[in-house]
Amino acid sequence: MMNKLFTIKSPSLVFIFLMILSLGFGNFNIQVGFAVKPYMIVYVITLFFTCTTINHNRRLKRYEAALFLYVLAYMLTILNCVFIKESLWYSFAFILVLGYYLTYRRIIPYVTTSLIERSIEISGVIICVCSLVYYLMGIYALDFIPALKGASAYGVIVDRFMFRLTGTVNEPNITPFILSPYFFYYLYNYHARKLCKFGLFLMILTIYLTLSRGAYLSYISTIFLVSFLFANNLRHSLVISVKYLLLFIGGCYVVYVIAYNIYDIDFIAPIIERFEDIEDDGGSGRLDLWNCAFKSFWDNPILGIGLIATRAYNVIHYGKEFGNYTHNSHLEVLAEGGIVVFLFYVSFWILLLHKSYVMARLHTNARYLFSSLIAMFAQMCLVSVQFHEIIFFLVLLVFRYDLEYERRNSSISVMHASE
Repeated sequence: MMNKLFTIKSPSLVFIFLMILSLGFGNFNIQVGFAVKPYMIVYVITLFFTCTTINHNRRLKRYEAALFLYVLAYMLTILNCVFIKESLWYSFAFILVLGYYLTYRRIIPYVTTSLIERSIEISGVIICVCSLVYYLMGIYALDFIPALKGASAYGVIVDRFMFRLTGTVNEPNITPFILSPYFFYYLYNYHARKLCKFGLFLMILTIYLTLSRGAYLSYISTIFLVSFLFANNLRHSLVISVKYLLLFIGGCYVVYVIAYNIYDIDFIAPIIERFEDIEDDGGSGRLDLWNCAFKSFWDNPILGIGLIATRAYNVIHYGKEFGNYTHNSHLEVLAEGGIVVFLFYVSFWILLLHKSYVMARLHTNARYLFSSLIAMFAQMCLVSVQFHEIIFFLVLLVFRYDLEYERRNSSISVMHASE
């Protein structure tokens, strides 16, 4: 299988595959003021080998221009930030992410969309297998007893006497966010490829073990929304929604049966317990943090409090118990960047979602992109990931499918002209 993947003569596919694979191993990072992740190392290697061999410049698309304006405006809030040191470190990380995007933007036109999809298909399975093995290693290291709150080992963390999967990806609430494109690719292609069937099962198992309430809700609501948008009629949309939902729930039930009957582990009770706790814990304290974000915005409505200033600002103005991220990317942008940055941010998302919707209409294979973006946008209401590399990766994919559409249009135009 791997031999077939790399039969292409151009090395571009190798770099794209390694980039897609490295996105699933963010847990293996080095802290130097910011996290140096595997995808950054792959990016530097890619840049070294391609900086002189590939020269491919294209005008920025509207959604790309909006993204760059948003990032630039956000970085300029450093000038308005009291906590300069931390902001400067993160601004350097953002420059790396932008460099990562521009580098792969030059490479990705040389790789066909079908090969990119194949890379997602294979890398997703590898990520899930490694995450599940890492999770089991963590449970074994903790002697199968989720006793100490906050304890972690390898790919697992203990939260309220429950084992939650972090795997090789990230912390439990961000892992489903990163895995969104892999999940929806498997979901929409499970009937066409055997590996996608296996990948979908592994992906459901991995996401299920994170015990992330927000992820479950975002995935289920996205399945219904996208089925409704792309169905021929309401009845058809309901049939498709129920079909995909049953796949998701059925996969979860299989996991439950295996775990309960063979290992005597009940995964249903902890999930029900987490949803029952929402009223008592305020969404793990999120409501209080959101209230702080609104207060910060009203005190600094135009230019915000500055890049990555939320934690330090909260400690000074609201107390140490609020010294955390907002756990809502949209509110965090509003509080840190003010209304100016927030307008760029909203413009970027509107343009990107619109373009991905158009691509999904034109290419059935691209439907997973639109679904992934919807699910991720919903999850961003509960986590702080506004500059995560997976977002830039999806922008790259939208750009690549956009090129495919342009090429098809130009070919059709040439055919009509020759007639």
